[in-house]
Amino acid sequence: MIKVEAIQNFELKDFEKLNNIQRATNGNRQGWLYCGDKFECDEEMVKYLTGNNDKGVTVIKVIEVEPKKENREEPKIIETIETSVGTFGYGPVEVKAAKPKTTKKKKSSKK
Repeated sequence: MIKVEAIQNFELKDFEKLNNIQRATNGNRQGWLYCGDKFECDEEMVKYLTGNNDKGVTVIKVIEVEPKKENREEPKIIETIETSVGTFGYGPVEVKAAKPKTTKKKKSSKK
């Protein structure tokens, strides 16, 4: 849905396709929108009301575009830590990877 605001008074035949109409004035005549009224509509209606109509007149301005909601779920990422388990005559033993050793340079003191 796209949130828009009327920039002039106009009559709309497809008034029932609008959602969440917030009136800026006391005008409440069915099918009419008044300057300052805010409402939500789809992209097709926005194109119609921004000049792609019979008169070629823009009667709204876009305030906010809400991103489309997709019905699919995002895949869940499951992290696993693998360790190898072996048998050495005493039952299962867990073997972990060794950390690399770091060596420090000895400071040489010259006199």
